[in-house]
Amino acid sequence: MRKNKILLLVALICSLSASAQLLTQSPYSRYGLGEQYFQGFSDQVALGSTGLAQRHSLNMNILNPASYSALRMTNFRLGATSFITQLQQGNQSITTNSAGLRYLTLAFQLNKKKDWGLAFGALPYSGKGYTIQYTTDSSFGSITNSLSGSGDLTRFFLGTGKELGDHISVGVQASYIFGKLSDRRSFAFPSGSPYLNYRESATDYIGGFMLEGGLQAYFPGRIVRKDSIENADLTKSLRRDTTYLKHSFGLYYQLSTSMNITRELFSRTYLEANGREYIKDTIQLVDDLKGNISLPSSIGFGYQLEQASGKWRINLDYRYNLNSLYKNSFSAEALNDYHQVSFGYGFRPSTKFYDDKVNFLKKTEYRIGARYSTALLQINNTDVPEYGISFGLGIPLRTRTVTEEFKYQTVFSSLNVSVEYVQRGTLQNNLVQENYWRFVFGVSLNDKWFNKRKID
Repeated sequence: MRKNKILLLVALICSLSASAQLLTQSPYSRYGLGEQYFQGFSDQVALGSTGLAQRHSLNMNILNPASYSALRMTNFRLGATSFITQLQQGNQSITTNSAGLRYLTLAFQLNKKKDWGLAFGALPYSGKGYTIQYTTDSSFGSITNSLSGSGDLTRFFLGTGKELGDHISVGVQASYIFGKLSDRRSFAFPSGSPYLNYRESATDYIGGFMLEGGLQAYFPGRIVRKDSIENADLTKSLRRDTTYLKHSFGLYYQLSTSMNITRELFSRTYLEANGREYIKDTIQLVDDLKGNISLPSSIGFGYQLEQASGKWRINLDYRYNLNSLYKNSFSAEALNDYHQVSFGYGFRPSTKFYDDKVNFLKKTEYRIGARYSTALLQINNTDVPEYGISFGLGIPLRTRTVTEEFKYQTVFSSLNVSVEYVQRGTLQNNLVQENYWRFVFGVSLNDKWFNKRKID
């Protein structure tokens, strides 16, 4: 039965990897590897895309592989996303939308001490989805210039995390990123022009490994209310008035890597007649151009302050990517180094997760977050920054009791719903401003998959 579950999960991951998804319709996805998607889960989206210091016994966290050692049960996570985007340039605007799978992952413990975890899964890494059209004047009329791009990259990852003592955990994670990205451009001359129309398409098949490392340090603490210090029975007062907190610190590092590209290039001249396109002459047709992409390193720091019973938590993250070192054999693109600061806060009215008599609204975690990213791109000497605010719910699902070596444990799963509003770009210097709403829905299911039988 357990083997069948794992085989089913592998089949679903292969299905996710093989299916093309349109998760962006941004003109800024034209650059680099396209728009790089947030690699976390729905609950982390609601918390401002934070999570480098997050540790949880029932919810895996792929943002930092050191967190896998905190898991106590087998955790399966599935998520989907949809978005509505308004693109605005000057006085013109257009609204688009799309949807697709967001992630599919599994994590579990590797030993009886439950201090060594492993996780694997698949999720979209980046994608292109843009169409740009503009005209230029000539002596014989207006020339229509068209640029478009499509395709996506998928990430398959395998990671592990191990506790070293009582307060430190380390982890490593290897990922294989693969897929194809296509870019097309054309020049359509006006009727009666002595020139032929021109179209060029380039499709890049990309594949390569990425290696990440993580470290987490976590410490319990306590805060004593002032009035308790003035109490005569100090020992009893400390026991009654002390609030225990958890401090967690996270460090993340992604090594720079080189990815392989095989390019197919097809350029031709063509004529249009009766709404159809007829190739006049093939200028270039190549299907095995070899190259590589240098994917730069990145580093991140995180901090989480959490009330011990899970009533509230505060997350702070900072990320820095050396994108100015990005290189592509087939194109010279100037990207900026990337800084992101993010904040998240979660609050739960009641921490009695396992009590079915408690109203689920009181057991639900209410989340808010915000993030700011410096400009990855600079176009027409104008920065293209990004701002985001988010909120969401973490709703506990029905609890169940599992056994482990004749010990009963109660676990619960959860439904996570997140909404994020993002503004990217600016209306200055004839650039495009994007305003989009992103919705992410995810489930986190927990169970005991690997019970060792005592009686046959």
